Amino acid sequence: MRRTSLFSMVLCAMSFGCAPSNPGLTIDGVLVPSDSCEYTSSSAFLVEAVLDTNPDVPPVLRPGGVRYVAVLRVANHLINNGNRVYPLMADPDVVSMEGAEIEVLNSDGTVFDFGGLPNPYRVTAVGTIASTTSNEPQLGLATVEVLPAQYGASLAGLTSGSLVLSIRVIGVTTGGATLISGRTLLPVRLCSGCLFQCVVDEMGDPIAQTACQAGQDQLTVYCAP
Repeated sequence: MRRTSLFSMVLCAMSFGCAPSNPGLTIDGVLVPSDSCEYTSSSAFLVEAVLDTNPDVPPVLRPGGVRYVAVLRVANHLINNGNRVYPLMADPDVVSMEGAEIEVLNSDGTVFDFGGLPNPYRVTAVGTIASTTSNEPQLGLATVEVLPAQYGASLAGLTSGSLVLSIRVIGVTTGGATLISGRTLLPVRLCSGCLFQCVVDEMGDPIAQTACQAGQDQLTVYCAP
């Protein structure tokens, strides 16, 4: 995608009109954590999420209940317009993540009914993405609780099924411009108990294994007393 400066956005808005989504900010995908639960801009992308909806997991294992937290790779296409020589000017195109708009869909594309909760809804996003100094966008990370606990409670106990999360992020530049990305889709497979299982070694002792985010995507070994 061609790099876009704030100046060119203003010209676009004044004369030719702009695309519905601001091309300065894009989502590349949802990232998979490393074995040490770290994320980088070179981390692999998640193809399908898995969410365990079992409501009987002790809170000490899953604080806050059924929820899903995603780490997104976000690209800032705005050019660094700062000036380190006279006249000095701070770069106005660094983007701070402000929020994300989430819409939860059934697998057939219809809107999922959360029983009175709004859908789509807005949540907080955390992250900062520098502007680019080359022909390639600058990459950064945004952490978003795409499925908060109050929404996850509506899924508690579902043993199967799938949903699709439609996600777009909202950021504000240091120059005060609001940027809205296009949407990315995250398929989510639902289960109950698949990610909390009792796995023991040959001596009968539980194997120590904990997911980066308990209840999502990775197994947490849990043997009920």
